[in-house]
Amino acid sequence: MKMAIGSVMILLFILSAGVTSGLANTKEQFCATYADKAVAQYNQGKQHNLPGIVPPAWSNDRNGHYNWCMMAPENIVNSEDAKRQAYLDKNITKTAPANQVVTGVTVGQMTKVLDMGKIADMAIAQRNQSYMGCFKDLKNRDLTGFSFHAPNMTKELCMTTCQQKGFQYAGLQYSSYCFCGDSYGKSGEANNCNMPCAGNKSEICGGDWANSLYRVQAAKTVAGAIYNKRLTPKMEKMTDRPGKDYTNFIITQTEFGVNQCLQACKNDIRCKAFTYVEISDIKAHCYLKNGIPSPVKKKNCTSGIVRPNNKTDYCNNYATDAIRSSNINRTNDCNYPGNRWSSNYQSHFSFCMKAPFERSQQEIFEREKLLKKCGQSTISGDLAAYDMCYQVNKDDGKISFYPIIKNVGTHPWKSAKKVQYGIHVQYGTISTEKLYHIGPFPSWKLNAGETQELSGISIPFNSNTLYHVSWQIWHDDDTNQS
Repeated sequence: MKMAIGSVMILLFILSAGVTSGLANTKEQFCATYADKAVAQYNQGKQHNLPGIVPPAWSNDRNGHYNWCMMAPENIVNSEDAKRQAYLDKNITKTAPANQVVTGVTVGQMTKVLDMGKIADMAIAQRNQSYMGCFKDLKNRDLTGFSFHAPNMTKELCMTTCQQKGFQYAGLQYSSYCFCGDSYGKSGEANNCNMPCAGNKSEICGGDWANSLYRVQAAKTVAGAIYNKRLTPKMEKMTDRPGKDYTNFIITQTEFGVNQCLQACKNDIRCKAFTYVEISDIKAHCYLKNGIPSPVKKKNCTSGIVRPNNKTDYCNNYATDAIRSSNINRTNDCNYPGNRWSSNYQSHFSFCMKAPFERSQQEIFEREKLLKKCGQSTISGDLAAYDMCYQVNKDDGKISFYPIIKNVGTHPWKSAKKVQYGIHVQYGTISTEKLYHIGPFPSWKLNAGETQELSGISIPFNSNTLYHVSWQIWHDDDTNQS
């Protein structure tokens, strides 16, 4: 099942150092900003040893501030923030810097001294607001957006990289490792951030399984608006989105493989969606897509939409695909009843515009499942792209690598009354498509692990043409297929 998607929806938002609800896109974002500022206010008060810095209003427990904010009305939250800020302004800006001796000055000169004190305090507050604390890390990682290792690691290098990648937080670990992400603290605080940075021994870069964590400004101002490069798509586990591939690559380190695939898509403006396919315990395949194909349930696959389309474009394609399914339902004598199988384009479009995204996706899955049961399978998985060929295993549908397979027939038809296998090939700049019949296989061995398989197709891969190959299975009776 394919969907040709049009425009890209750019997500706009505004970041603010304050906690004004009108600038917060969601309650979660509002409370995250509030919690960060509350911790910064606490750090600033402690820096000046102010007597009023006492719980519960004053605390460096970010999760505590966040959870309270999520339960409290926004006007109460804003009031608490304003009270703390007023206390800091009242008790800090009237004090000259601690190392400044004020003697023999005029009122005007004193004003300048006080202003310099305020500037110094603002710098301290900015540093304290940037540093969020020392936090534990585990194997599943606290910061999951992007990571890298550098023998010259510094705080600035890590923070700048995470900022350029569009993330909110940067974590330094074990002297030379940097992690980026949009949330932190799920494993709790740590107290062993004591290792010097590999590139600057005067700085601390975390510890053993511990992150020195900093907040960074992820957005950039462009022509008066702030554009967010950070997009956090929902990971679609056990889901393939076959088609629309414009490039792909092998990932040999699979511990962070899905995130590497996601980040590659984020970093390429052409990429709208991705699919991550686990090949083995140490190898995976990342497919980047310039469109958003329909989802298909499949093991060992994780997909995600990085640059979503606007709903009108999405629903136009949803309706087109629904009509395609309706035609298959009719021409293959499946005869499923109900609105799901209507041939009315407008009714499908209207349903999609009103329904939540998850509901329309469920309709796609249901049509896929029922058509598959009837006998007309849709695309079921990626098999090859560019320089690799795969062989379909007739026993269990799994795949294995083979250097040669050949074209032995044409598109299988339902009237053949037997289980058949097929290969769908999409290639070229105008998406030319061919269907190859590669079964049945009386000469096949018991499984695809044998030393030689004689049936299949051969595809002339070259560097000038894009290929997308997927396997299909037709069951030409009423038997369900897996």
